[in-house]
Amino acid sequence: MTHRHASLARQISALAATCALFAASGQAATLYWDGQVDLAWNNLANWSVTSDGSIPGGAETNNPTAVPGANDDVVFNISGLNAGPQVTVNSDVAARSLTFNGNGNQAYRISNTGGTRQFLLGEGGVTVNAGSGQVNLGNTSATVRFGITASQTWTNHSTSNIVLQNAGGAANTGTDAVTLTINNTSTGQTSFNNALQDGTAGRVLTLIINSSGSGGTSLNSTPNHTYSGGTIVQRGLFTSNSNVIGLGGVNLSATATHTATVRVASTGSVANNFTSSGAANGTNVLEFTATSGTLDGSITLNQNLNVGVRLSGATGVVFNGNITGTANLIKGQYQGGNSGLLTLAGHASHSGDTIINNGAFTLADTGSLTFYIGADGVNNRITGTSTGLATFDGTFNFNLTNASLIDGNSWSIVTLSNRSFGSTFDVAGFTEIESGIWSNGTGFTFSEATGLLAYSVIPEPSAFAGLAGLGALGFAALRRRRARA
Repeated sequence: MTHRHASLARQISALAATCALFAASGQAATLYWDGQVDLAWNNLANWSVTSDGSIPGGAETNNPTAVPGANDDVVFNISGLNAGPQVTVNSDVAARSLTFNGNGNQAYRISNTGGTRQFLLGEGGVTVNAGSGQVNLGNTSATVRFGITASQTWTNHSTSNIVLQNAGGAANTGTDAVTLTINNTSTGQTSFNNALQDGTAGRVLTLIINSSGSGGTSLNSTPNHTYSGGTIVQRGLFTSNSNVIGLGGVNLSATATHTATVRVASTGSVANNFTSSGAANGTNVLEFTATSGTLDGSITLNQNLNVGVRLSGATGVVFNGNITGTANLIKGQYQGGNSGLLTLAGHASHSGDTIINNGAFTLADTGSLTFYIGADGVNNRITGTSTGLATFDGTFNFNLTNASLIDGNSWSIVTLSNRSFGSTFDVAGFTEIESGIWSNGTGFTFSEATGLLAYSVIPEPSAFAGLAGLGALGFAALRRRRARA
């Protein structure tokens, strides 16, 4: 062999060795819990490389060479093992994915033996198969923080729940943004009983709800849900039992033919900004299920937003933030029944309609509604089928930039039959020339009684002066004719 060939052989051999080392260190495996010895994650005897726990040939054992790591897919349990494991971790651990099988409808729990532990979870996420009992990630007496290292989906095919008992969210290592998508395909739910957070090193978490089943996803009443990537609800039910729905905005973005629902179940003030977007044939629903509450954040209407308010007497829900966009704000039924009072206390300048189909409505004295006036009869309005009282104590703004100035044109502004205009009601730029009649002095009048804005041609001041002059000449001529007679 020549020197050149020997050198090439050595290089190939070295490369092969490097590849083998890389494969050994990074190759993923699927490991099955058999729980034959104790409950410890770090005990090799509790893991199997085969799903049925059998010995794979000869006298080899079925145990892996190492406990699961960041590249490994973990499955609970081996077939035939029906006892739901209460797995304990006594150090920081990791897995690429967790799968929980429905062996005997047994519950599962991953907890720790003392001290705070990190469980780093990779891109494979969590899958709970049909027939599984409840899956508890963490426990109430100790802390296992589940850190998400890559964007992933948690899928629940079961009628039981996934419960994150301890704080979790983006991993405390790395700075790449990650998304956590929840898909509940059956009646089982996914609940976050403790803080959902960004990673301490700067990794930002976004929560996405895309559930094809009726099982909901909930943030429970811990006050420090501080993930900042926002919440996107594309399909299914998302319930917040906390006033803090993370530090980002909430986007109802229904996919085609589906419904995206956000339920705010807390009493108090919610500061998040809300956006209604998504497919034109999707349905976005925002419900308030507590006896009272306020929404201090803004609302952007890129698609119609249906609002339901719990029937709770005169308190209801107050929207303090501004409402912008091009779509409709629709006050509908509350969970299929009658709806309570919705009060707009901020500035609503969206160009879509405000539609009151159920319950009562109030425009507070601090609030305003803007109406965009176009060709004859073309404008946004306050309309709907509700027989509840609509009270107007705030301000109407008429944007007349594109108004058609043709004598006799009119625009329906308020079509609700049961309406009342309070003593603080005002029309910006108009003067109340008589009770319930407002005029801007250039031909536009608004009537509280009819709910109509109308336009009529009126003479300019110079025309009034000309008419007055002609009248004076006519009067003088008449006096001369009478004198001659």
